[in-house]
Amino acid sequence: MHMNVYISDPICISPYVPVKLRNNSCTKPMVVQRLDLSKSKASVLTSSRADLLTLGLAVTNILTGLVWLSIRPKSISVISPLGVECRRIYSHLPESVVSKLLWVWESLSDVTCCRSLIIVYDSQCILQIGFATKSSIGDEAVAVDANKLMQGSLYQGVIKSGA
Repeated sequence: MHMNVYISDPICISPYVPVKLRNNSCTKPMVVQRLDLSKSKASVLTSSRADLLTLGLAVTNILTGLVWLSIRPKSISVISPLGVECRRIYSHLPESVVSKLLWVWESLSDVTCCRSLIIVYDSQCILQIGFATKSSIGDEAVAVDANKLMQGSLYQGVIKSGA
């Protein structure tokens, strides 16, 4: 849709029809600028669509946040395992590694229900901490046999899963 903008003499009544002036000369209105309203309408429609899309995305984000707030995690009850407290650390480890391993244990035991941790590296048990089975000989914990542990189903399942 196109619209012409006209400038005419002040005596002309209509910009479309030439009017006789006082000196009997006829003048036509002069076209100054041609406006293309179809482009401006399209740009208005495009921005309206963008506004609606933005509003829809904002509402979706708000509703998603409300759903997340309504989800409550299942409470897990902590069960104290049977056994004795154990804290065995491989003696040939540097102090920086020992401090990091202890930090890992403290973090795990504080935020999860984890009550024992065994770390095997290079077929050696470098850390056994938490609860362990009580030895039949005394009040000490049973030491972990790394080779026997690595042949067990739990270890083999973890290796197969790639975790």
